[in-house]
Amino acid sequence: MDVPEIVEEVIDLLLTGLRDSGDGLARRCLAWPELARGLLLPLASPDVVPVIIKCAAVDALKHFIPTYLVSSGEKIANDIISKYLALLDDPNVAARRGAALALGILPYKFLILKWMPVMTKLCSSCTIEDKPDDPDVETRVNSIRGLILVCETLTTSFDQSSKSGDSIYVYIKDYVVRVLFRALDDYAVDNRGDVGSWVREAAMDALERCTFILCKRDSVASRTQPISCDESELSDMQVNASCNTHQLFDSGIAQDLIAGIAKQAVEKRDKLREIAVKTLQRILYNQEQFIPFIPHRVLLEEIVPNSSELEWAVPAVLYPRLVKLLQTIEALFSKKIFLKEGYSEFCSRLIDSVVSELKGSKDFTKLCTGISLLGYISSQLEGTCIKAFSQLVTFLGHRYPKIRKASADQVYLVLLQNNDLIPLENMDKAQEVLSETCWEGDVEEARCKRAELNELAGFSVTTSQKSENQETRRKAGTRSAVSTDENTSYSSLVDFSGY
Repeated sequence: MDVPEIVEEVIDLLLTGLRDSGDGLARRCLAWPELARGLLLPLASPDVVPVIIKCAAVDALKHFIPTYLVSSGEKIANDIISKYLALLDDPNVAARRGAALALGILPYKFLILKWMPVMTKLCSSCTIEDKPDDPDVETRVNSIRGLILVCETLTTSFDQSSKSGDSIYVYIKDYVVRVLFRALDDYAVDNRGDVGSWVREAAMDALERCTFILCKRDSVASRTQPISCDESELSDMQVNASCNTHQLFDSGIAQDLIAGIAKQAVEKRDKLREIAVKTLQRILYNQEQFIPFIPHRVLLEEIVPNSSELEWAVPAVLYPRLVKLLQTIEALFSKKIFLKEGYSEFCSRLIDSVVSELKGSKDFTKLCTGISLLGYISSQLEGTCIKAFSQLVTFLGHRYPKIRKASADQVYLVLLQNNDLIPLENMDKAQEVLSETCWEGDVEEARCKRAELNELAGFSVTTSQKSENQETRRKAGTRSAVSTDENTSYSSLVDFSGY
């Protein structure tokens, strides 16, 4: 008989015996060590026991503790909590994973005794930067799952109309939500691939649930809070500002929430994009709890309609709407939502995604939106600005004249805002090239000027640009024919774009 079968049999026999033996204290005390030993085996044996057995072990604890231990006093409760908190730092990686899940299923009467140490410890286990020496992604995933379960247990077990538990809600807003936002930047990779996506997926689920927790509390508070003045005399902006100062779920959290989900909606993995869009859909259209302060709500509702029939994992369904989503991200950039500290890694990946989306595209709106995004990043962010700017410059040699012109305008504006992109001694020359070149004219001249700008900026010429230049030179003898083809292509673009 192998270990999983033994574990299942031990748990089944112990629970059956406990159920049939009454609830005497002596029997409970004798049974607890045996059950705990049987439960810890699957929690600490990752190479032998399947995940389903570990989940069954945690589920057994969920039923065992309320039935046999809740009435045993605070000492036992504190001992159990302390034990699982210590296991979060255990050298055994499986013990850390199991402890995070076990803390999540503890009952309210246990958690209320040490809620802050429990939530603080789980928060510190959710992100890789808080534990750089512990790269185990499953621990981070389980910590997020355990953390949101703790939040839900603590906020659903007391009278919502009272002020009891206010400190818990404030902690969720100020610490838990911020930790979950940081978890959305987990891009850890190992031999299994982008394992950080597991953390980001769990974080999106937890953020959605935290949103409903905070909004529900705000809704109850608003019904019991006396009105200090006649709201009919206030403008909508004044009412929103007044509400915002007293609410747990405020406009700042709403903007970060939409920004965080939006960046997952443009990831490369189909599954992650689908999860992000469906999460956004539930936030926009929840029937039980309205979520306020959503930025660009009308536009988002156009992009993500309240329909269960759309297959978001199918590129043919998602990509046409991705253009509008890019426009929403552009709007968030214009409000400097993504220009805060901590978004550098996201912006780097966004650059890759934008360049991939625009490659070979004939969609004028998508091209212009992508160029604007590259311009925002180029002009503001340290670290990623050079990467964004070098990609922006490539569009100066685009086959469509109007796109070349839009790119040149964007490059010129970027250089006015960020003078670190080109050496100071070359800046005047670069601006002269940009302002005096007819970018809507001959494509060969445009690509020559682009090469000059690359040299002034110190950029190496990419393989694709070399191919473009070689192709241009090869067709130099038949320029009139090329011009005809270019105009035909451009006419098609104009027809397609409605210009």
